[in-house]
Amino acid sequence: MKSQLIAAALAAAIAFNAGAQPRGRAMEAVVTVTEVDPVTRTVWVRTPKGATPVLLPPDVNVQDIRAGTRYRVRYSEPVAVALAPGAQASAGATAVVEPTPSGAQGLKVERVSGVVEAIDPASRRIAVRTLDGRSVAFAVAEDAIVAAPIKPGDAVTVSYHQAIASQMVSTPQPEKDPAPAQ
Repeated sequence: MKSQLIAAALAAAIAFNAGAQPRGRAMEAVVTVTEVDPVTRTVWVRTPKGATPVLLPPDVNVQDIRAGTRYRVRYSEPVAVALAPGAQASAGATAVVEPTPSGAQGLKVERVSGVVEAIDPASRRIAVRTLDGRSVAFAVAEDAIVAAPIKPGDAVTVSYHQAIASQMVSTPQPEKDPAPAQ
């Protein structure tokens, strides 16, 4: 039953994604790369507010990115489109790249599981401690599918539009909090 609920939430998120669902707001920060996945072109970056997986733009050579280096990154904020109770160990393994209506770079829908650390209803944000120990923050879409009431301390699986970088420039600057891009 639980896996059917997760599958239904993911299917709804993907179907919704095919519509006019916007990406998260544009953010800009100086970050430190903590992990690089050349197969999926995803880098995990650390900011003072936590970890964020970011999909690299096509013009960035993934072979040039190294863990421990700093970059000034402009990216779309990750947006949760479905929240379901219960943590699924294989949540991160499922991803779907959907083209945007304009045919531009697609949105990647991914899932992550963990324990809810904090919920801020005023700013529509949720922070989750993932099964591998990362703290990841998401904006929550206004029409996100929430299968059941969720509170801090609950195990949860989040389906989200992954952050997508539009610019990534090497920099020696110290990390700074993400801020809306100008």
